[in-house]
Amino acid sequence: MEMNRFNIWRSSYDVATPALRPTDERFPGIEERYALLAKDSLPLTESLKTRWLV
Repeated sequence: MEMNRFNIWRSSYDVATPALRPTDERFPGIEERYALLAKDSLPLTESLKTRWLV
């Protein structure tokens, strides 16, 4: 990952990180605790702005 891009995400309020793919090992939908949730209800990306709106 480019350090400049990382710093932009880290210091921005409304810039989202790159979206995960549902097959990515970091996707929360593969965790047992989220098994009852619809896969399309889990975020693939987020920013501070979207986190504060929840």
